[in-house]
Parts: sequence; structure tokens; C-alpha cells
Amino acid sequence: MLNLLGEYPGTLDAKSRVLLPAALKKQLGGEASNGFVVNRDVFSQCLVLYPMEEWNRTSADVRRLIPHVSDLLSELESAHEPA
Repeated sequence: MLNLLGEYPGTLDAKSRVLLPAALKKQLGGEASNGFVVNRDVFSQCLVLYPMEEWNRTSADVRRLIPHVSDLLSELESAHEPA
């Protein structure tokens, strides 16, 4: 699992996409090229970045644990697919 350090101000572009600061991109290294999911943390007022591999494992675990969540996750993922 990738652990990122630091606090970075968030900015959005004209299409409401999150722009990552250079210091954060440097920490992401090769993970950035594989894509990732940005999600709001459940317990803190912050965002959590999941590398795609970790997100896929986590969402698969949730689907197995709570079957009716599977449909909801599928809807969320399809709504957020890159254009």
C-alpha cells in the first residue's frame, strides 16, 4: 500500500478535475500512470487516494462482504469512468 505524506491545497481545473501538486506527483511515482481513485475519508476531513490496484481489491472485498453494495459500486464506477 502506498502511504503519502504531507498536506496539499486542492485545486480544480475548468472541468472540475483535481490538479495534483508536483510534490504529490513525485510521491506517487509510477502509480500515477496506472490511475487512482480519489475518495473522501470516512473518519477525517480529507481525501484518500487509492491506486487502482488497491481500489480494485478494496471494492472486491466490499462486494463480497455486502452483496447489495455491488450494484451501487458498479453504478458509481461507471459514472466516474474517464471520458
